[in-house]
Amino acid sequence: NHLFDNLEPRFKKVNHKISSGETFNSILEQYSVNQSEISQIKKQISKKINLNKLNTNHKIEFSRQKL
Repeated sequence: NHLFDNLEPRFKKVNHKISSGETFNSILEQYSVNQSEISQIKKQISKKINLNKLNTNHKIEFSRQKL
């Protein structure tokens, strides 16, 4: 056995299914993303995706650092 086999990964993959009434901010807040990080993420993502048009039952996948 190797030392690395027993280490916890630093990042967790999140798969979130969008529910009615959710906003991009509220989704990220559920996963303890702070407001400054949310602003930076939205700034980058909004160049490619309209965050005002989230559809119910679509999925969002992202990785976040474990707390």
